[in-house]
Amino acid sequence: MEPTSDKRSDRRFDPHRAAQLLMEIAQERSLDPILKKIVEQGSEGTEYAFAQVWLVEKGDLCLTCKYRSECADQSRCLHLVAGKGRSILAHGRGLREYEDLNARVPLNFGPLGEAVASGQQGLVTKSDQHPISIAGFDWLREEGVRCFAISPIRFKGEVLGAIVGFTREYVPEVSRPWMAIFADHVGAAIANARAFEEICVAGKRLEQANQTLERELAERKEAEQELRDSEQRYRRLVDTASEGIWELDEQYVTTLVNRRMAEMLGYEPKEMVGRKLHEFLFDDDQAEMAARIAARRQGLTERYEQRYRRQDGSTVWMYVSATSMFDAEHRFIGSFAMLTDITERTRAGEALRRSEAYLVEGQRLSHTGSWAWSPITLQSLYWSEEMFRIFALDPQQGVPTNEVFRERIHPEDRDRAYGFLLNMAHRASNYEHEHRIVLPDGSVKHIHAIGHPVLDEAGKLVEYVGTTMDVTERKRAEDELRKHRENLEDMVRQRTEQLAEAKARAEAANRAKGTFLANMSHELRTPLNAVLGFSRLLKRGPDVTPHQQETLDVIVRSGEHLLNLINNVLDMAKIESGRVALKESEVDLNQLLHEMQSLMGVGAVEKGLRFALERDPDLPRFVAVDAGKLRQVLLNLLGNAIKYTDSGGVKLRSRLASIHGAEKAKVRFEVEDSGPGISQEDCKRIFFPFVQLGDQAPAQAGTGLGLAICKQYVELMGGQIGVASK
Repeated sequence: MEPTSDKRSDRRFDPHRAAQLLMEIAQERSLDPILKKIVEQGSEGTEYAFAQVWLVEKGDLCLTCKYRSECADQSRCLHLVAGKGRSILAHGRGLREYEDLNARVPLNFGPLGEAVASGQQGLVTKSDQHPISIAGFDWLREEGVRCFAISPIRFKGEVLGAIVGFTREYVPEVSRPWMAIFADHVGAAIANARAFEEICVAGKRLEQANQTLERELAERKEAEQELRDSEQRYRRLVDTASEGIWELDEQYVTTLVNRRMAEMLGYEPKEMVGRKLHEFLFDDDQAEMAARIAARRQGLTERYEQRYRRQDGSTVWMYVSATSMFDAEHRFIGSFAMLTDITERTRAGEALRRSEAYLVEGQRLSHTGSWAWSPITLQSLYWSEEMFRIFALDPQQGVPTNEVFRERIHPEDRDRAYGFLLNMAHRASNYEHEHRIVLPDGSVKHIHAIGHPVLDEAGKLVEYVGTTMDVTERKRAEDELRKHRENLEDMVRQRTEQLAEAKARAEAANRAKGTFLANMSHELRTPLNAVLGFSRLLKRGPDVTPHQQETLDVIVRSGEHLLNLINNVLDMAKIESGRVALKESEVDLNQLLHEMQSLMGVGAVEKGLRFALERDPDLPRFVAVDAGKLRQVLLNLLGNAIKYTDSGGVKLRSRLASIHGAEKAKVRFEVEDSGPGISQEDCKRIFFPFVQLGDQAPAQAGTGLGLAICKQYVELMGGQIGVASK
């Protein structure tokens, strides 16, 4: 069929109809109605007999395309998405749809691919020489299609596809610009429809995502609540656990402890979190724990006893059950341990071990072994280490049999000793016996055995427990002691005779010393008194010059000093010889104290010292005492106090010390001065004979016997004397 001329065609491009079509498709929000209206209006209201819409889509058939090697872009190609036209082949058929969904055209291939790739309109006047698609479309020839025009669909510079119009006539030039404008507007409508579809799809996806998220949120909230409930249950279990729970991270930093664990170490739980394990260990345990940590990293589960340092520095022993923790990639992330306080058990065990060690050592030192024996089987049940040493048996051989035990007993003691044991067992009474044993080397030992019966609830004898002591050395010592006692009796008898002779000689010597001292006393005192008497007479003479007076004073003082020395020596000799006797009488204490004040107060005043007398109002007036010796003691003490005190004063104090019964009382005399004091070392030896303290001038130096005589007199009168110095 020949196509008719363009001039004779009554169907031409109508811009108003095209504008109306563009307004209609602009309101569409879906791509399919747009494409349908384009091909329907394009084939019905224009000069074109057929219209097609091709869009650039993903190249889903590229792998099977025979032109694949010639295709410049194998990721996409032109897809036929819509087609329609007026058919002349059959009467009454009207519009005919041509929608071959498998129709594809590679970009840059053929007129259609080239037009889309270049973005320029294309015109083919001989369609039989340039088929529109790869498959050819034989129906074009059947329908008498002569030529076709290609208008690229563009949007914002991007070619989306093309509109192809087929005509049995020639395409008028006037319609081609309008077709380009129409195609551009179609591109905008297609882009809008696609965007709207994407928005709808995204909205659906968003709605689905929201629904999924809501479900996940609900599930998550439920899971979180279950987790919180589980954590609360776990926390209650952890906090109320009777054992300590300790969790550490991979660096052995504390991440979790329960209250029991913190209490055992003396902390609050929050005080332990964040602190490393080694902070709770003693320095001596650090190396051992480092080895345990290395084993823990290998996944080893351990159970061991370990000591820890409490906050106050004390020690707590714990039984530790520790296991390693790993993540999903089996990386070490820390450890979990449960700890039990075994301090008391450890202390008890240690005390038991010490007690056992003490017992073993005590048995070894005392040569005492312990044993248990069955009266039913007549066999030993238990022997301590010392028992094996006493009997010279090997502990590795076990408890000896009854036959071995009997063989060790001395033949002369065997029947008596074993018979005595059986007799006590028959009576279920206490057992105590001594006998001898013979060792493998032939030596003999003496042993002392003590046994105690053990009865069951029914009162039946079940066993004997007891001790065996090696008394060999005691026996030897007794023999030696007996020999020494016999020798000692002879020595004592001889020594008694010697002491009697020595006593007689000493008494004779003492009498001779007394006679000598008495004679010497007379011989010395007679000329000395004469010297003192004539010196005092000369001092009173009217013709004595001051120089002579000074010389006579020296003679008098020296004589008096010598006379005092002689008197002290004689008193000491009488004390040592036991010839000093007390002459007790009732003494008026008031009179005696005032006498001391009268005698010594003058000397104190001459030195510029204060002399004070203090008397307890509860002090009895009359006491039974040797007045002469008491007077001598007080005069000596007051004289020393005045002599060695340069300023201040001297005080004589008397008070009631204690009362014994209705008629006996003890009086305490104290002499206090403000002198230079006495060192603690000198206080210990001040009452020794011939002791003189410090650097004393010749005028002050005495015999060193005054305080020694005072001590002897006071003790003779049943009292005590002492000194205190600050």
